[in-house]
Amino acid sequence: MGGLAQILLAVIPIYLLMVVGGVLRRSEVMTPQMDGGLMRLVIHVLYPALILDKVLRTEKLRDPELVFSAIGIGFLIVVAGLGTALLVGRLIGLRTGTGGRSFTVTAGVQNYGYLAI
Repeated sequence: MGGLAQILLAVIPIYLLMVVGGVLRRSEVMTPQMDGGLMRLVIHVLYPALILDKVLRTEKLRDPELVFSAIGIGFLIVVAGLGTALLVGRLIGLRTGTGGRSFTVTAGVQNYGYLAI
């Protein structure tokens, strides 16, 4: 199985979950008052459980050379991104107090969380 069928099998559950959420909201099974508690449950319990599950099952993470090289490369990419963003920010006239720090962090860190994925 490949191509379009594989992609559809990967994304259909996500869209189905969105539809179920919409139906639950419209039928008032899920009320706006539940949003905060549900968000805390997802962030503090379910995401960490998902991450631990994936990390503990990954054979590649048992290789210290691979782990430390990924950490080092990630660190270097972030440092290079911060330096580049700082220079670009200065070139376009951003200084401390006028958005320079915010621009540097936002542009410099990129989507670092995706590097390990």
